[in-house]
Amino acid sequence: MQTATYGLQFERNDGAYQLSDPAVPTMMSVGDLTDLVAEQLRFPKRDIDGKPLTYSMLRGDSEVAKGTTVGDAVTDGDTLTICREYRNAGTPRR
Repeated sequence: MQTATYGLQFERNDGAYQLSDPAVPTMMSVGDLTDLVAEQLRFPKRDIDGKPLTYSMLRGDSEVAKGTTVGDAVTDGDTLTICREYRNAGTPRR
């Protein structure tokens, strides 16, 4: 049995890099895909203090939930934007 895949395009929110993947498994989690693509788009893994950075995937203006699968969250041929997650303004620093 062949695994279902989607062809997807990815871009950084700053426009610095883009990539295409013609065979993203539809059963892959959006969280795993976001982590993989963020690295391929040359985002840093850690901030200046050495703390790990996290990234989100956007479809249009909406964030794609990390716990969903690619097949449930996006459509074949979509262009998705990867951006850094920011702490909410009301969240205290630790």
